[in-house]
Amino acid sequence: MRLLSIVALGTFALALSTVGCSADSGEEAPAASENELSVAAEEIATDADEGKTVRVYEGQDFVLRLPANATTGYQWKVTRTNRTFAYPYASTYETAATRGRPTLEGEPTGLPIAPPVGSGGTAVFKWHTNPVTDVTGAPVMSKIGKHALTLEYRRPWESADAPAAKTFSITVEVVRMPDFPFPPKNDDQCGDDVCSDGQSCQFCWGQLACIPRGAIC
Repeated sequence: MRLLSIVALGTFALALSTVGCSADSGEEAPAASENELSVAAEEIATDADEGKTVRVYEGQDFVLRLPANATTGYQWKVTRTNRTFAYPYASTYETAATRGRPTLEGEPTGLPIAPPVGSGGTAVFKWHTNPVTDVTGAPVMSKIGKHALTLEYRRPWESADAPAAKTFSITVEVVRMPDFPFPPKNDDQCGDDVCSDGQSCQFCWGQLACIPRGAIC
């Protein structure tokens, strides 16, 4: 399982607007808040997470990537979920052709490469973890809690009674975004480190870290 992180969009936009205003007025931009936070956009699980429980913060997308080979006729299909977590809002199949390849000298960039016949790819499934809303946008059902998922790898024309070629199971635990324990501004201790002069302790990329004061992690 790996975690892809991006700086929160609102924080980034605010930082840009602050820089823009400072440039126009000639005044020095104020230092960034001690409580700047990096927010993970997705929680990604792979076949290495078979049988595990993966924790996802409410509002993140849960992404599952499993090896597959569509040229054999086999497909991954969600066979177990629940009413709350439901089925993925998106499912795609990636190959080398969809990901592109390194550019050779003297040729245009972004050219796809046709995969060899019989080569495999990756099945990608995506779930939202935001609360279910009604037509007005009001939340009516939270996804907080544990959700057991099972997928089977089989040919769609084969009998459902036949055993699947592969089975994958995982539990997704959706939790509320916690109140991160930011240290007091006068406290130099930052997790296992001690911040030096000119640094501040911020929660960045999933952990406490010392970064230059005024910077946004």
